[in-house]
Amino acid sequence: MAVSIMMTSVAQIPVEYPFAQPILNTSSSFGHLGMGNITGFEFPKMGALGTEVLFMGSFQNDQSALMVFDAQGYGRVDSIFNPLKYLGFGGHHIASGISDTRHRLLAYVVELDSDTMFNPGQRKQLHSVVLHIADLSTITIATTGQLFKPANVTLSSFTAPRIAASADGKEAYVVFQAWGDGNRWQGIIHAKVTFDVAHADVIPELTIVADSNTVIPGTLKHSPTRFGCLGSQAVSDAGDVVFFGSNCSQSGSTHKESDHTSQQASSFTHAGEVYPGIFRWSRSSGLSVVADPSIPVPLGSAGEAFVGFSDPAIGSDGTAAFVASTGGALGVFASDPSSGRLSAVATTSTPVPGASGMFGNFPYVPSVGEDGSVLFYGSAGTQSGVYSGVPSSSDSSPWTIQAELTLADKVQGHSLQYIGFGTCAYSQVTNIFATYLVLDNGVDGVWTFNRKSRRDRERLVLV
Repeated sequence: MAVSIMMTSVAQIPVEYPFAQPILNTSSSFGHLGMGNITGFEFPKMGALGTEVLFMGSFQNDQSALMVFDAQGYGRVDSIFNPLKYLGFGGHHIASGISDTRHRLLAYVVELDSDTMFNPGQRKQLHSVVLHIADLSTITIATTGQLFKPANVTLSSFTAPRIAASADGKEAYVVFQAWGDGNRWQGIIHAKVTFDVAHADVIPELTIVADSNTVIPGTLKHSPTRFGCLGSQAVSDAGDVVFFGSNCSQSGSTHKESDHTSQQASSFTHAGEVYPGIFRWSRSSGLSVVADPSIPVPLGSAGEAFVGFSDPAIGSDGTAAFVASTGGALGVFASDPSSGRLSAVATTSTPVPGASGMFGNFPYVPSVGEDGSVLFYGSAGTQSGVYSGVPSSSDSSPWTIQAELTLADKVQGHSLQYIGFGTCAYSQVTNIFATYLVLDNGVDGVWTFNRKSRRDRERLVLV
């Protein structure tokens, strides 16, 4: 069944975007910091207030840094280099991170060798989830060897930290995946940090979102089935969490965001007896299903069912969005936080706006704005790129789709060879989204764009 979607027609001619002075690309050197030239970038993410863009950069000397730049092109705001020299530690590796600009908060996983700190000659790798605050103070959220009392396990490793802050800026929410007891236990942990006391006195409040002892919602009426794997998660400004989970034995949703040859691919977990789904957790209502094989596919044909999912994204209003497979088709789907209503933003039955043919694929996890707008990457030949979906009040045409940036556009007078756009890359506060680009002259870097709906303020910035 074809999906009825409202579309904005645009002339398919090369568009030259205005741009600011480039301030960071692969020719930029950080030699004065002992890092050498930057050689690669992760897909960028936007800070919560839309004023800063965050990305991991790799350097010639095999080191890396978590970089924060002004989204309007005014230069570097903050950075956490590997090793974290201002902490006096060596042997660190910053595994991943994401920011919220209300306090310029960064959450990341640090790996370090205890030989450099406490036990010379007794080398033991330690992991910590760290909350970094703009004034260079840090709060340790969790560390290996710690007894996590809610699950009665000793924590052994961490990954995928995500962060948000409350609207009043008084609380931060750090959500991450953890393993314990020799990887026999896996869970998603929610940490609430309150800023009404001195940072040094903060004790994070740790709560289980879901773990390998949690029964998958919806399986009780058949036979109770517990989560066997948990994919990456996302957290909203209210502290609500959405995540992928199933009973599979391996993580069913992986992604890679690194240099310009990499793509963030979702390897879908299929249904069968593993009960895959997207789930929502909140402190007030606990765990619930956003989408699973038992929920009808919006605008789908009779008998069509969800069989696989990517990792989800979440907006500040709680709207969840994800890519899902329904067997022979793929689509970007969104869930309204108040009603729980699931709708199809775009599918492989959706015509590409202003062009012939349908979307062929949705390879990256989408980004969500504060009023439910969804930005996603759609594969469509020379029209592949970033598209936006805005919800409408029509049941027959629930989304208006528009091209924001495609391979048919030009930047700095050059054609685009590659567009990298993933999750957490759009801020509706400033209407800016961030991308990783490769131009036909070999230049690659991170750019920010104003959406086309506000072309009078449109601006392109290379950071």
